[in-house]
Amino acid sequence: MISSKIIKNFSLFFRFGLLAATFLASFSYQPDDAVDLPFNVAWGLLVIPCMILFVLGVQYFNLKKVMWLKPSWYLFPLNPYQPLQFFHFGAYFFLVNSAGYLLSAILSDGVSGKSLVSFVLGVGLYIGVYISVFLFHKKIVQ
Repeated sequence: MISSKIIKNFSLFFRFGLLAATFLASFSYQPDDAVDLPFNVAWGLLVIPCMILFVLGVQYFNLKKVMWLKPSWYLFPLNPYQPLQFFHFGAYFFLVNSAGYLLSAILSDGVSGKSLVSFVLGVGLYIGVYISVFLFHKKIVQ
């Protein structure tokens, strides 16, 4: 049996590894087309949290016997029975992605709206996760 400390360390290493790869990939970004900022900002802050609530609401009623754990860096984000972990990781994925875009844009003097769009998507996911924690608190164990 694998100890829980090894699993926690693996999950943390997995998350940081993917986030580092995301940062490096977005850092090599070259500015290109213009982005429709008002539409994308509205989409990220209004539609994304509602979509997360819908997806988690469906899983709330379908998987009644499976309890969810609060979002944590120490839990594996790709566990299909823990959807909050996936969306929590996705929020940080987009936030790190936006940091890479922004740093790349600053260093190359080619500012683009993609960093803002990625940031807004990350914030929208983060808002959706924590609204879900509040709404589905009966399904979440500490």
